[in-house]
Amino acid sequence: MALTVTTDLTNITTAESGDTANWDDVGSGSSAVTEPDFFVQGAACESRAVSNSKKGMCFNNGAGIDFTSGTHQDKLVYIWVRINTPQLADTIRNDGVTIRMSGSSSTTNYRDWAVDGSNTLPATEGWICYVVDPQSAGTVDNGTYDATSVQWFGAVTDMTTTAKGQNIGIDRISYGRGEIYVSGTVATAGEGFKEVADAIYDSALTNRWGIITVKQGIIYVKGKIIIGHATANTTFSSYGETVVFETGYYDNNTNVVKLVPDAGVGAVTGADGLTSYNGLAFTGGSGTTNIDIGLIVGTDAGRSGSSFICPDQAELTTPAKTLATVSVDNATMALDLYGTSFKGFEGIVDLKGTGVNDDDCFGCTFDGCGRITTNMELRNCNIVNSVAISTDGAMIWDDTMNVQSSLFANNSRAIVFEASTGTPFTFTDLSFSGNTFDVRNEIAVTDITISYGTGSLPTNEDVSGSTTTLTGSVAVSITVVDKDDSPIASAQTALYVGSTEVLNGDTNGSGVISGSYSGSTPANAVWRSRKGSTGSTKYIANSGPAVIATTTGLAIKIVLLEDTNNAT
Repeated sequence: MALTVTTDLTNITTAESGDTANWDDVGSGSSAVTEPDFFVQGAACESRAVSNSKKGMCFNNGAGIDFTSGTHQDKLVYIWVRINTPQLADTIRNDGVTIRMSGSSSTTNYRDWAVDGSNTLPATEGWICYVVDPQSAGTVDNGTYDATSVQWFGAVTDMTTTAKGQNIGIDRISYGRGEIYVSGTVATAGEGFKEVADAIYDSALTNRWGIITVKQGIIYVKGKIIIGHATANTTFSSYGETVVFETGYYDNNTNVVKLVPDAGVGAVTGADGLTSYNGLAFTGGSGTTNIDIGLIVGTDAGRSGSSFICPDQAELTTPAKTLATVSVDNATMALDLYGTSFKGFEGIVDLKGTGVNDDDCFGCTFDGCGRITTNMELRNCNIVNSVAISTDGAMIWDDTMNVQSSLFANNSRAIVFEASTGTPFTFTDLSFSGNTFDVRNEIAVTDITISYGTGSLPTNEDVSGSTTTLTGSVAVSITVVDKDDSPIASAQTALYVGSTEVLNGDTNGSGVISGSYSGSTPANAVWRSRKGSTGSTKYIANSGPAVIATTTGLAIKIVLLEDTNNAT
């Protein structure tokens, strides 16, 4: 069995020997040639020698592509480029390496994007697939660039000194949203993303689309991976793999900014229904879809999960990243996440779908992500450092939630309520730390009640008219001793808040009776204790006031005096 891996990319050229006539030189001197000695895919690329000058080449697609409307609106261009003498190129600010697109020719009415230079090109990088939005502002225009009819695609390099050999190469050029579609059955359990990478960054050099590269076992992605199929069966698993979603950059002559925007100009959506270009999506359908990331431990924890990372691009003037999302659809599937981490997915993290209701999400971490919506069963998870604004919150809570034993830390607003359906709500063993507010109530009319059980007492913010009542369960205990501080066993002891009985029973061998209180706190209470049983030392009954605190509950020691007027 094996996975089936496809893409939405359409080839403009594979840069093989058969399309030599369609290339045009940028700059005078020796012409570009078919290069059989270095290439990233197939058996050749197009190369050119550049020395003490600015030169390159562009491919003529034969017809213009409209990236502003219609079928190809908001699509991106993927182009493989190699600079064999990176140290000799000019800097990125001085257009050391540029991607060029044009509607009329390679040398007029074009737009350049300065994507690299000697100060940014890693000397050991080799081939780089640049992903460019044809509708973005670019670095410089010549004449009138028209994104409604782009026909020429290529790259140019500026060498500041003498260089030898064919030192610029261009290989496959494609366009699309950069989506990878995965179905079928993984060949080796736990190696799902490796198999995807093997298919499209293959050793046979036939499917190197540029969306995925692999370096030292880490999988780098410039696009979106969509796992599952509307009709075909899918069995996918990933254990301990690392997948990094990259952000490209270019210099606009003022700042270094993102090559790929957070969403297309026309807000066109991809196969997952979102406008984002980077991320993960899980889809189901009429076939059987089973997706496992990591392994379950016990009944509510996980291990060997994979790491999905969207790092800031340090080359940007203000370090940032292209928005990435995580989503599921409403089709039938089984999705289980164990010990898995999602870091830096600043778009939505939508794990709420008909098909994943109460599916496992155990021991997972969401670090620096956007707002989370989910109806999965979350246990022992960490939701930390959310980038969601205060009105969104790190997680939106509703009556479908099944989240317990989890931590919310260092968020602006940890949990947001937008609807009262389901009140009273219950927080079971939830911990809060370092949030501006733990709960934000945005409901306009209906008040809500939250029982926070044995977890942290949440701080709350009411902003739209309704109020939030917090009720918790705190520990209460009474220790009964004599005047010498020796425990008194079997002392009949009770604790009341008003008419509500909190404790009522006999102390144990250590003189202790304990339990919990789940009413509003702080609460004024009254305790009573006595021991007058025949056949044992008798004590004078005693009673007094106490306060059940909000976070610490109640733990008091009371003293009973021996009743010397009555025999044992």
